[in-house]
Amino acid sequence: GSVLGWPDGSASITVLDNESPILALKVPAEVSEGDGQRFGAGTVEIAAPAAANLRVDLASLDESEVLVPSFVFIPKGQTNAMFDITVVDDAVLDGTQEATLQASAPGLEQASAVIAVHDN
Repeated sequence: GSVLGWPDGSASITVLDNESPILALKVPAEVSEGDGQRFGAGTVEIAAPAAANLRVDLASLDESEVLVPSFVFIPKGQTNAMFDITVVDDAVLDGTQEATLQASAPGLEQASAVIAVHDN
């Protein structure tokens, strides 16, 4: 609308988004030695459906506690993919340990998550 006594006007603006799209990594908060392989226990997610199959690289920073596959694909048109987590059952009485997992993909911010591994 217009206001009496004021000239009509308009303007255009451009908003530049300089943030990298987010990659989310979801894992159980806690596991126990003896759980072994937990099928589909981990998930990687993106906000919008993948334009093509998206390779997401996975890593465990403490492979003496938790193992993950080296990568998983989020299929074209999907927003997530599940992966298995293997809990290592060692013979060491070391109490609860924390294992950090990481996920990364081209053009996305790296994601990380921590799992508490309870000793048996």
